[in-house]
Amino acid sequence: RDAAAEPEATAPDASPSDALARRLEEAPASCMEELLDEGDAFIQEFRLGVPGLLDRVCSPEAVRILVEHVTQEPNPDVPLDQARRRSHTAAELLASCNITGQIQADEES
Repeated sequence: RDAAAEPEATAPDASPSDALARRLEEAPASCMEELLDEGDAFIQEFRLGVPGLLDRVCSPEAVRILVEHVTQEPNPDVPLDQARRRSHTAAELLASCNITGQIQADEES
């Protein structure tokens, strides 16, 4: 009987999409690493089209950060599993941005 009640007690009030949307509003652009740490959940939310996420991830600044995570050696201070998750997530997001044609041109470059 307790096991049946447990999911109700631990169920969040907001959906993962709502939580991610709040984080995007609250977080500075420099927190892309924190978002990459979400891994597959972040990729899924991106593909579902969470409001603001497409613009944030496909902006020139974010694309530069994603490319760095895919092409450069990870920071030695970051645990290897976390660095791999970031690299994988960045590659998936770049592919998704490119497929949807959402990568924004950097007019200032």
